[in-house]
Amino acid sequence: MAQVRTGSSQGVVDHAELLSRRTRETLDQIEGSLSEHSAAGALARGKMFELVGYFREAAESYSQAVSFDPGCEEATARLPLAHLKAGHIGKGLATAMEFAARKPSYEFQALATDEKVTAMTILADGLVLNNRLKDAHIAYEAARQFNRNDSYAAARIAQIHIINGQPEEALKLAKEFEGNSRFHELTSVLGLAHTSASLLPQLTPESLIARLASEMPGRPLVVHAKVRVSKIVDGDDRWCQA
Repeated sequence: MAQVRTGSSQGVVDHAELLSRRTRETLDQIEGSLSEHSAAGALARGKMFELVGYFREAAESYSQAVSFDPGCEEATARLPLAHLKAGHIGKGLATAMEFAARKPSYEFQALATDEKVTAMTILADGLVLNNRLKDAHIAYEAARQFNRNDSYAAARIAQIHIINGQPEEALKLAKEFEGNSRFHELTSVLGLAHTSASLLPQLTPESLIARLASEMPGRPLVVHAKVRVSKIVDGDDRWCQA
């Protein structure tokens, strides 16, 4: 019989195993294209950079893929997420708005998790990071219309309800994301709120923005959210040590 792991340690191990599996799958997928001077090659390099946390370089590679082939929708969809992860909030929102206006239902596979990410979900994240919570709420609702299983969007809506002083509305959504380990803490506090709404923690727009910076779709839960700061230099491995 397999050993049963409990508590937070189980979650860490499970997410580490998920990250390992998804990393292998992504590497297998892009291996043959990395060196190509083409849209496929640039897309592959973007995925590699994003996977290891070089978000600025990932955005540059996705942009290059689009310049090679303006019809490369996967690169166009991944570009705003890379911008947001890199802290380029203005660029992230602008590119997310442009793509969501054209392809609101477009969906792609997150690199480090099993999440399916839609264009509207990324747009909503960009709106939150720009402190436009009312617009973000609308965008998250639209994302759920395109994908009823989007537990990520449901949890974000619940957080916005808490900010707006509507705990009863947040409670209605609790079942929608209780299986998403990214929101284990939120699920727990909403469970307490069934006893008394006064047990809900205070959540402000500023605290939601801070959470989002380290909890975007596809970001592994066991990896620190800090953007890489060392430079990549061909033929020089000192950046690895940095």
